[in-house]
Amino acid sequence: MSLKINSFNVRGLGNKTKRDQVFQWLKNESMDIYLLQETHSSSKDVKDWKHQWGGEAFFSGRSSNSQGVAILLNPKCTHVIQKYTEIIEGKLQAIEIMIDEKLITIINIYGSNLDDIQDLIQLEKYLNEHDENTFMIGGDFNTVLDTKIDKKNGRSDTHKKCREKIQNIMAIFNLIDVWRVQHPETAKFTWHSNTRPPIFSRLDYFLISENILNSVNKTEIKAGFKSDHSIVTMTLSITNISRGPGTFKLNNSLLLEEDYQNIIRNSIKDITELNVNANPNTLWELIKGCIRNESIKYSSFKKKMQSKKEQELQTNIDKLENKIKNSLNQTIIEEATKEINENKQELDNIVEYKVKGMVLRAKAEMVESNEKNTKYFASLEKKSSEKKLITQLNVQGKVITDQKDIRSEQKSFYQNLYKKETVKTLYKIFSITT
Repeated sequence: MSLKINSFNVRGLGNKTKRDQVFQWLKNESMDIYLLQETHSSSKDVKDWKHQWGGEAFFSGRSSNSQGVAILLNPKCTHVIQKYTEIIEGKLQAIEIMIDEKLITIINIYGSNLDDIQDLIQLEKYLNEHDENTFMIGGDFNTVLDTKIDKKNGRSDTHKKCREKIQNIMAIFNLIDVWRVQHPETAKFTWHSNTRPPIFSRLDYFLISENILNSVNKTEIKAGFKSDHSIVTMTLSITNISRGPGTFKLNNSLLLEEDYQNIIRNSIKDITELNVNANPNTLWELIKGCIRNESIKYSSFKKKMQSKKEQELQTNIDKLENKIKNSLNQTIIEEATKEINENKQELDNIVEYKVKGMVLRAKAEMVESNEKNTKYFASLEKKSSEKKLITQLNVQGKVITDQKDIRSEQKSFYQNLYKKETVKTLYKIFSITT
């Protein structure tokens, strides 16, 4: 499923004629979602402006002379809004939408004209509270990310605190400047001043979660309408991709378990006795294969037992809580409470063990003990795997997006690459060269 989204600083929509023209121009852009900044809207304008737009719209603002942000949905848009949040009135708002079973949080920002990081602190707080989500943050940040390529003329040290704060947020939440990734050497700007000499800056951009970078088809900076800002657009193809079993990663904590150690010792002993006359290299490969198979079998069994135990503990806790709720006997209540605490402690130990495995697989950095919850690491592991997926493949000039076709082309490519004729040809070339 595709998603087309743009961001535009409209420089005020208080004038009805201009508002009519801008709304019509935006609809002609044929986007799904529009992020607007500096709308100059107040609470009394919301009803009339929504009616004028003709589709779902979220306006946030307190003054008809400054600030104001809005998220508009194309009347033809089929995406359903799960939740709307006004983070900072007139400056920061967010919506959550579900696309092919993927929850995406879209944030609209109108950054401070001053080198003031208070709004960015609130943004960071919101991201931290929803860190398991996939993010798209678009808007007028009023700050360039790279003074060497994103700005021409003017002082290079303007908004230094804001720039450093944005870069810090990007590092913590794995956000990337998608336009710069797609146009690494291009100096293009979204705003210019009327001073002499004029100052050019790229103040408007999208920061997106790294795990959906492969889903971005195109980003553009185009001329705006009745504004001194350009419009920034982004088109994505987001697909819910079915995944295979993946690769096995040994949880190192198993090495400390006596049962696991005994299984591996006995397996090595058995394989050695069965292949007493085998070539040492062959025996070593057999031993490694045996260890791997036994490790997978042991890990799978342990995971099933843990899941079963976790379910039993949760069921028991629910029963005990109902027992407390329906009992007036203080002794029964105290005994049930004690048992609940014991069950919860055992449940915590299981969850902690699972989280350690998730942290290991997700390769999370800068994570302190008990800083993040299980849901965060499960999401992080999923995001890490999504980054490895190929969402588009160019085959002889034709771009394919169907996962079945992509896997078929990959299989065909590597079959041809490693077939005997190719290896023989490479061997001959290498022999002649040397």
